[in-house]
Amino acid sequence: MLSLAKKSSSYLQSNTFYIAISNSIAIPSWVYIILSSLFITVAYNLPIFYFLFNQLNAFEPSLQFKIVALSFMMNLILVSLFSFKRLLKGWLLILITISAFSSYFMMKYGILIDKDMLQNVVETDWNETQGLIGTGLFFHLVLFLFIPAMINKKMNIQWGGFGHQLKVWLTLLIITFILLAGFLQFNYKELSSFFRNHREVKHLAVPFNAISASISVGEKIVASAFPTEFQLVALNAKLTTPINKIKPNLFVMIVGETARADHFTLNGYHRNTTPKLLQLLDNAPDSMVNFSEVASCGTATAISVPCMFSYLNQASYDADIAKNSDNVLDILQRAGVDVTWLDNNSGCKGMCDRIPTQDIIDCDGEKCSDLELIPAFEIKVASIPPSKDAFIVMHQLGSHGPEYFKRSTVSQKKFFPECETNQLQKCTQQEIINAYDNSILATDELISETIESLKTLESKYNVGLLYVSDHGESLGENGVYLHGLPYRIAPEAQKHVPMLIWLSDSFKHENNFDWENTIANKDKSISHDLLFNLILELMNIKENR
Repeated sequence: MLSLAKKSSSYLQSNTFYIAISNSIAIPSWVYIILSSLFITVAYNLPIFYFLFNQLNAFEPSLQFKIVALSFMMNLILVSLFSFKRLLKGWLLILITISAFSSYFMMKYGILIDKDMLQNVVETDWNETQGLIGTGLFFHLVLFLFIPAMINKKMNIQWGGFGHQLKVWLTLLIITFILLAGFLQFNYKELSSFFRNHREVKHLAVPFNAISASISVGEKIVASAFPTEFQLVALNAKLTTPINKIKPNLFVMIVGETARADHFTLNGYHRNTTPKLLQLLDNAPDSMVNFSEVASCGTATAISVPCMFSYLNQASYDADIAKNSDNVLDILQRAGVDVTWLDNNSGCKGMCDRIPTQDIIDCDGEKCSDLELIPAFEIKVASIPPSKDAFIVMHQLGSHGPEYFKRSTVSQKKFFPECETNQLQKCTQQEIINAYDNSILATDELISETIESLKTLESKYNVGLLYVSDHGESLGENGVYLHGLPYRIAPEAQKHVPMLIWLSDSFKHENNFDWENTIANKDKSISHDLLFNLILELMNIKENR
């Protein structure tokens, strides 16, 4: 009995904190609100601290302190919004959950949370989501979600009557707003200059960044329930027949995924990641043009893919308008071209909603190799009506991260050792690059094998191919991984994409496409903005005015 009593005493002493927070201590509600705000500011904002104290270490310490103080006051207002007995703990649980997930992905991949990033998350399928889940997320959630949530649940808070709660609520909000107004008044010049030059900081502030992004995406979702009138574009566009044209055109567009131009040997990369395309170029230099300076429309698929096919350009792009308007595929189909979308990715983002579409079936629960697009393409070609021009889009999985090692087959791998986990921080940067470069080798094979398949059809069609990636990728440079940073601050790695055109001799001879001008512009700065008109020109679509 004495031994049992000692063990019980020891157990009680070791759990004093848990017992205290759950039974003994009654913390005044206003103290708990302040402490919770401080906890959220300190525990979940490591990315903003890193930005201030490392990347911006040239700034005065006083400015760094002011940014942190500003974050705390904003979080205090946020927590205080629902600081009533039946609301506070539930509201804190929501904030803790948002903060825990946001801080994990920001710290692990160096991303920023904004409306475009969240839109990309909303439109991501389960296969892509699985690639981001790992043991690192589990341990992070235990430490930053489950433990704080349990403490929040067990905390004994001194509330008082409703009148007292209302008084605390009003007092906290009024005092915080007064302090915030005074703080901004005395530091306006310094802070306004800082935020004007470093707009990305607002996307680092947890949980405001995620809440603000959620509101923006929510507004879009609500707006989509009441869609604007669908806009018909280029109603007078007609399919013309050049004088020299004998055979119908068969054109393939491969929409790449997450390929960066500076990892293509065609663009001067020191590794041979495009051996088959180089051989193709050596054997028939007049058949292929590689564009070395191409800028993407966005840094995420959810933005870039609709923008690529829309008549809108990067500067004027609006997702709502793009998805409620004819795109270039609609115009091709209306003009009489047989149009098909073959998808091995997460969908066409609304661009193939009105044309025939085929998804490549999952292979053993995993995404298929992009090479599975080729037999699907060949089956489609067999069903094209005689003498009809055809335009086929192949949307590949490409180099989608973070599981780059899954984007190449065993026979395609050349660079070792690979990073074989989605926890990129556990790998060296070279291992990440090796896995990524192997995925580029896989893309090289897809493009070249598709061209070889097209060559077998030359007796029946004028054949051609256009390849262009939707956006690039960060591979750990400056601690940034993946893609999706706001365009104005995104590194070139996320915006500089590969693009090439291959045409058969008969395609060049029987169509009015200006091949010489294409060659002349191969090293000039261009962007996704040209794709709309380029595709129409390739397929002899002209608008009669």
